[in-house]
Amino acid sequence: MYGILLGAAMTVAVVTVAMGVAGAVTGWVPPYGRGRVLRPRLYGYGTLAAGAGLGGSVSLGSYGPYDGPETTYTVVALASMACFATGLFIQVLAQRPGRARHSTPAP
Repeated sequence: MYGILLGAAMTVAVVTVAMGVAGAVTGWVPPYGRGRVLRPRLYGYGTLAAGAGLGGSVSLGSYGPYDGPETTYTVVALASMACFATGLFIQVLAQRPGRARHSTPAP
């Protein structure tokens, strides 16, 4: 059963990375987010980072493919969690309007 769940989670991570690459290269956004996303390429980079973090954390697993020292496991787990959180933060930034560019009159 664990292998099935691990395979499903890795499939989700790979699809998320593929959607991030599509968004970063072409500006494509999934249909559920098109109304909110104001900067699609930035959203793609955020999705790519979130997918990479998700894939890193899934590949570790408690009984997954990683079998090494516990210190390395902890560092990689924290790094993948930080990558996932950073990706989500970038996605939130992509939904906010950018700075308005006002031209100041010359004195």
